Amino acid sequence: MPGAASFEFGNEKSASPVHGTVSSPRYIVPQISLPVSPARVCVWTWRAFTHIRKVREVLRFLARNPLFSEMLQNNPRFGFKFLTDDYLVRGFSTSESASCYLHHYKRLHSLLPDSLLRQILQEEVTLHVIPDGSDRFALTLGLSRTYDNEGELTLRLRVDGDIVYVLSFTIVPGELVESKASEALLITRLQASRDAIDRSVLLPGPRMKLHPTGSFSPPC
Repeated sequence: MPGAASFEFGNEKSASPVHGTVSSPRYIVPQISLPVSPARVCVWTWRAFTHIRKVREVLRFLARNPLFSEMLQNNPRFGFKFLTDDYLVRGFSTSESASCYLHHYKRLHSLLPDSLLRQILQEEVTLHVIPDGSDRFALTLGLSRTYDNEGELTLRLRVDGDIVYVLSFTIVPGELVESKASEALLITRLQASRDAIDRSVLLPGPRMKLHPTGSFSPPC
C-alpha cells in the first residue's frame, strides 16, 4: 500500500547531491516503452478532452521551462502520464492526479538548480556511496522508469552497479493525502529488483537474504 510522509522543505534556492568519499559513477537508466492498446489510448484521450483546462495548465507549465519542454519533445508521454490508469494511487481523480503532477515538478523546479535537475531527470544522481571490501553500495536518485505512473522519482539501491531495491515517490499537496502539512512525500512503489531476487545482499555485519516478496530476512 502506498504511504504518505509529511514534511516541510527548506527555503534554499539550490541544492547539491551528497557524495561519498570515493568517486561516484554515473548511471543511465534506459527508457523502455511498454505496449499500449488502442482502447487505452482512447480512454486517455477522452480524459484529456474532459479535463482540457488541467491539461492546458500542465502543458503551459512544461513549455515555459526549457528542460521540461525538452523532456516533452523527446517523450510526449512525459506530459500526459497523469491521464493513465491508477496514476500514483487508485482512487485519485484525473484532476487530483494532474494537481499532484504539477505540484511535484513545480517543487523540483523551485528547489533544485537546472544542472542537477537535468541529471536527475535524464540520468541518475548518486546520493551516497559505501565501499565495503570488494562490494560497492550506492544510493541513487532519478526519474522513474519503466513504470512511470507509480511515482515520479525513484531511489535505487545498487550493489556493484546492479539495482537491488527501488523506492518511488512523488511530492504532492498534503491535503490530497489527508495531511496537515503543506506537502508530503507519497511513496507508491517499494520492491526488490527481479534481477536481484536470488542474490544475497552483502551488508556490513551478518548477511541478509533478499526474498522474492521484496523483504529481507533477519541475519542468523
